[in-house]
Amino acid sequence: MLLVNKFLIVTLVLTLGIFSQVNAESKTKLKLSTRELVQRAVENSPDIKNTAFELVKADSGFLKSQSKYSWRLVGDADYNQSVLPDNLNNLFTGTRSQTNKYAAGIERVFQTGTYFKTEVSSTRFDNNAFEDPVKNYLNGFGTFRALGIPPLYTSAVTAIISQDLLKNTFGVQDRNIQQILKNQSEIAKLDLSLKLSNTIVDSLVTYWSYIVADSTVKTYEQLQKNTKNIRDLTKQKTTLGLSENFEVNQWNALLSQTESQLERVRLEKEESKRKLIRLLNLPPDTELDEEGDLTETLPKEMNYDKDLDYAFANRGDWRSIALKKEIAEKTMENARDNSLPSVKATVSRSAKSQNFISPQYGFTDMQNGVPTTKYFDQTANLKVTYPLFDKGNFAESRDARILKQQVLFQEDDLKKEITDDVKIKYDTVQVSHRILQNSIEGKKESEKYYNGLYNSFRLGRFNAVAVKNALDSFVQSELTLTQSRINYNINLMRYEIAKNSLLKKFEIDVDKIIPNY
Repeated sequence: MLLVNKFLIVTLVLTLGIFSQVNAESKTKLKLSTRELVQRAVENSPDIKNTAFELVKADSGFLKSQSKYSWRLVGDADYNQSVLPDNLNNLFTGTRSQTNKYAAGIERVFQTGTYFKTEVSSTRFDNNAFEDPVKNYLNGFGTFRALGIPPLYTSAVTAIISQDLLKNTFGVQDRNIQQILKNQSEIAKLDLSLKLSNTIVDSLVTYWSYIVADSTVKTYEQLQKNTKNIRDLTKQKTTLGLSENFEVNQWNALLSQTESQLERVRLEKEESKRKLIRLLNLPPDTELDEEGDLTETLPKEMNYDKDLDYAFANRGDWRSIALKKEIAEKTMENARDNSLPSVKATVSRSAKSQNFISPQYGFTDMQNGVPTTKYFDQTANLKVTYPLFDKGNFAESRDARILKQQVLFQEDDLKKEITDDVKIKYDTVQVSHRILQNSIEGKKESEKYYNGLYNSFRLGRFNAVAVKNALDSFVQSELTLTQSRINYNINLMRYEIAKNSLLKKFEIDVDKIIPNY
């Protein structure tokens, strides 16, 4: 029994050891490069997913407008019955008549503005005139008995074409409207592409904020360690009579303060980590590697003049202005066209047939039916409409001219804005890089000063106040360096946005992230 118990205990220990090893391996740190971070953000960020769905709908207005040019299946059925009193007025027309018509066909409006329709129809006409022999005899119309006929079936195949010849000539207005809607959808897509770039930068800032928080934790951990060391040295010097007891009290208070600050920055780091994990849609227990691939060097390809030209060639807002100018031109064309008279020509022709047998017979009789085209109806119509004193057309023309002028103002202002934006972002990158270099040098000097002062303090050459000031300066220089590094990289990303090269930099194709619907 004792041997069995020992065996169970050993098995349990081995099992727990294996479980602990597996659990430790499952929490391996995830190291992300900036490119990997961006790719994860694009794939998992809720904001970017919503943006991608908005991009799907960017061309909805244009696509909906295309439904106007779709083929349509049309059909109708008419039933008409008339019952009249038996009097002299209805002697020749009959007292009961019924007309039924059934038709089916297809129609379409083409982008030229041409309307086309073709249909097949059958009409049944039935009338009781002269059908009653008793009434014919009493009325003295017995010889007219032959005029009483059975139901009459009229079959027809009809084609109709309609076209406006002056106003909206061959669909010029419709084509302009289509181009306007297409441009508007493209503008929406360009605007959402800019939003996507900003969302990517926000994701990077979230990641870098986590790096700042982690660096701050490490700095305060080192501060806590150094404070404790100085406190212990002060205790030793007190024992030797080289320091006073109240100095130890001071360092105890500073150590407590440092520990409180350390707890605060650890909490901030955890908050940043939770936010980043949520942003990237990672498992909650993911351990992130705090090493970021932040750059400290200026890009060799940075050139203000070339980058400004690149911005004008690629920025979405500048390309949108060109599209808006085209919209203004098309709007003015439609306004001018609307001031013209409407001259609409319509032509129709029907191949027809009549019989007393059945509706189908009219389409199958090869002697007198519809296929022979011997019997037909044809019409031609020309309709002219010209509104007088049309205030609506005046307002449309005025608004079109105002729109064109507004776009010209926007173009001039945007040209200056883009020039200033690229210049400011360019200068900001240069300045933040110099600040970063100064921070690196400042951190090195502060570290050397603190280490030298600390070693001298151990030998009794300096007092604790000087060491504390040196330590505070060193800690501040480390925090300043971390923030300067982050600020420099953020400014680089914002410079990419100013040029609209961020998506290209990370090889992101907007069309590929749009869901397929």
